[in-house]
Amino acid sequence: MLPTKKFKPRQFIYQEGENASEMYIILNGKVKIVKNLGKNPLVIATLEKGSFFGEVALFREKQHGATAIAETDLELAIIKKELFYKQFEQLPSWCLTIVQSMANRLHSSIEQPGRTTVQKPPSEKPEQATDGVQKDKSAEQQTNNDASEEPKTDDKEKQDNP
Repeated sequence: MLPTKKFKPRQFIYQEGENASEMYIILNGKVKIVKNLGKNPLVIATLEKGSFFGEVALFREKQHGATAIAETDLELAIIKKELFYKQFEQLPSWCLTIVQSMANRLHSSIEQPGRTTVQKPPSEKPEQATDGVQKDKSAEQQTNNDASEEPKTDDKEKQDNP
């Protein structure tokens, strides 16, 4: 049985920039995921019962890229980072590598909406991982570059999102 926690409307679950140590499953209520764009916060998603969130930062082992706020009375099941990763120990290591790559791509699309990333084939032979799975250094470098860039917004987008 997972531990649970209750929140009141407008209460923060986590804030953008905080370290990720758990992910959440909504048992009851609604959550807003908000990206801070200076004076104009952008609601990325409104999630309801049965949805989960916080997984992207957990997989990326990075800070949260957005803020989660209770929109209504809320009850969450909490999955701690240690339990989360322990479940992956039962799977081949390449499964975790794929999911982490997907999380990085998703994060990049949130950080830089509308930007298309073209993944070029590696110019050198991929590294051989110890578990027999090849690693693509060019994709890893592209992901690292994407994560380090600042999000870009134009004036029209700011006007459309008060």
